[in-house]
Amino acid sequence: MARGLSFLTSRCEVVKKKEFKPMTPTPSRQSYSSLALRSVEERLVSDKSMQVFDLGRASGANIEFYSKFARNIYVEDLLWTVVQERESQPVKAEGLFKRLTSVPEQARFDLICCWDVLNYLAPAELLEVGQFLKHFSHEKTLLFMLTHNRAVMPDTPSVYKIQKDTCIIYEVSSDGTVPSPGYSKRQLDQLLPGFKRTRSVLLRSGMEEQLYSLR
Repeated sequence: MARGLSFLTSRCEVVKKKEFKPMTPTPSRQSYSSLALRSVEERLVSDKSMQVFDLGRASGANIEFYSKFARNIYVEDLLWTVVQERESQPVKAEGLFKRLTSVPEQARFDLICCWDVLNYLAPAELLEVGQFLKHFSHEKTLLFMLTHNRAVMPDTPSVYKIQKDTCIIYEVSSDGTVPSPGYSKRQLDQLLPGFKRTRSVLLRSGMEEQLYSLR
């Protein structure tokens, strides 16, 4: 396991146990070659001095990929933390993610992987997370995310696993669907005002890879 690997706080670990939907025995599995992630890999150095922030579910395959260039790897299953907050009290977007995550105040990340998690946030929450991530970024930070462009999307985020040559396997563990927010590029630019989009790749699945850097 990578040095400096940081997982969720004990509070969030309890949330995971209570809120996680169990994986089905045979989840739907698909794969694709990630051009955006390949671009990320080309821009990162392999001297193990970098810091990575992953907002999805912890994956051994992803940790192995990050470990090629990262000294510290922080994994926060952000959505399920937010779900618990929503159910326990009305969500106050201001300061939400600073309250709920265990990232050290001094951390500055070289790579932030959001996967498809941001699709499951309301606009006010997404605006707040953009401010939160901006605080932990520097001029060379890369932010990677996937957006759902079709009318519906799975009712839970997929599990993404980085393979050899930046091939990504993603597993959908539920047959349920919910309406997709369908965030447009213009909306994302407004909701992530601290970042500028540097690359966009439309996938056959109806998802779109988005790569951002600090504005």
